Amino acid sequence: MFNRSRSESSTSGHVDQAERSYGQGTISVNEDNLHQLRYAGVDADTLGILAAWSDEALAAGPELADRFYSHLLSFPETTTILNENTTLEKQKPLLIGYFASLFEGKLDDAYFEGRTVIGAIHDRIGLGPLYYAAMYRFFVAVVSEMLCDQGVTADEHAKVMTAFNALIMLDTALIVGSYSDSRQRSEERRVGKECRSRWSPYQ
Repeated sequence: MFNRSRSESSTSGHVDQAERSYGQGTISVNEDNLHQLRYAGVDADTLGILAAWSDEALAAGPELADRFYSHLLSFPETTTILNENTTLEKQKPLLIGYFASLFEGKLDDAYFEGRTVIGAIHDRIGLGPLYYAAMYRFFVAVVSEMLCDQGVTADEHAKVMTAFNALIMLDTALIVGSYSDSRQRSEERRVGKECRSRWSPYQ
């Protein structure tokens, strides 16, 4: 479904469609999270653009999951991590759901909290930030192919990709930030345990 290049689409009788009508998404977050949205350039217009493509994104999910996990399983280290902590049957629906959530057209504080939890869990099992770099590369490729398959104009392709990139950059910042927080807490626990052991009156 998403294997054609843009040049192939343009030479196969694919006619550019009129640009879609875009509404606005909804944002309901606290001041700290709103500040992060402003930094990332994510606003109601960004969310509205993505929401207009929610059906196509949901349809693209299964193939995206197949492609991404085939890539991960080509590396022994990620294969080991996945086999020791989960199964593909469990992870593929989660990835599909995560991808679809980027096109829901709404952001709330639970969205921020969820990204923080995801990052902490992946840090705990040894999936570092490079895992996300690989995942988002597949995300970007699939969205671009999805748009080309729909015959969008170059201007609309750029508009949607700009919105999508803004949101995944926000996700990257949230998740990588949670890695840092998780490791700091682990180090604090390690130091605390070492101090208690060193100063124990029973040694």
